[in-house]
Amino acid sequence: MLSPEELEEFKIRLIEERKRILEDMEKYVRESNELGRDGTPDIGDEASDLSSRQLLLSLNEADRTKLLEIEEALERIEEGTYGICEECGEPISIKRLKVKPTAIYCVECKSRLEKRQKRE
Repeated sequence: MLSPEELEEFKIRLIEERKRILEDMEKYVRESNELGRDGTPDIGDEASDLSSRQLLLSLNEADRTKLLEIEEALERIEEGTYGICEECGEPISIKRLKVKPTAIYCVECKSRLEKRQKRE
């Protein structure tokens, strides 16, 4: 079980990561809106702008997924279930949480689930 100090450390880390992602998303939106506004584009500019917008949108999707994972981890902290494997109910190692603070499975269960998914 994690100590109150460890929980607070993870909470701060998750909040900081959420803030960074939100700032990055705002930046991506600004950059996306600015594309193509620098004069009359030729066909090469239009293709480059489209490619850049698609890249920004895909980055945004990855950030949205990460943001959802962070929000769920913060909820688990508030509920008192953070650091508990959702598969077996055993504590997730602090070493794993330091690597992936949004982890919902212990290493053993995650490995077992990945093997099962490969077979399907």
